[in-house]
Amino acid sequence: LNNLTLNSTGQTLTLGSDLTVSGAFIQTKGIIAINGNTLSLTGTATFATTAANGTATGSATSNLLISATTITNSFFMTVGSQTLNNFTLNSVGKTLTLGTAVKVSGAFTQTNGIIALNAQVLTLSGAATFPIASANGTITGTVASDLIISATFVSNTLFFTAAGLTLRNFTLNCAGQTVKLGTALTVSGTFTQTNGILNINGNTLT
Repeated sequence: LNNLTLNSTGQTLTLGSDLTVSGAFIQTKGIIAINGNTLSLTGTATFATTAANGTATGSATSNLLISATTITNSFFMTVGSQTLNNFTLNSVGKTLTLGTAVKVSGAFTQTNGIIALNAQVLTLSGAATFPIASANGTITGTVASDLIISATFVSNTLFFTAAGLTLRNFTLNCAGQTVKLGTALTVSGTFTQTNGILNINGNTLT
């Protein structure tokens, strides 16, 4: 499709096949259920202003690709359905702000763009590919944000945004994998290293 606008209060649009929106994706009101398909947003992406207005319903077989040229509002997922299979962010210079917890059970690919955790929990339990440089993308933490990396494969370096170098809780559980820091990191809550190597890489871990 070129443009897709969803403005149906309290209603759910369930995808029956893969869908690419190459123009304007506008979710004013209503729920979009990905339903085991792939939703690709390659134009402009405007999410609902609150979770009460609209969410995305994921599943362990649902994929989301965001390569949008603009991203407006926070990304909210439906309570009880906050899992995606594969998730790709490839939006140069743009920020995707989480409005709810998100778990990526398949491939997490952050090619370009910033992910603002925004006091939510991001869980990466499949293959995690971070950007090749901080200029490409970072993660913005807060004292109320949690990051869980239980990935089966880790590629590139974990960069945090200069103004968001803090997590509340950080869990590393990646058997045989190495997570390399590209910036300083402060963990103000619980740091749990169950499996895996954390390479501080000349930075400061506090």
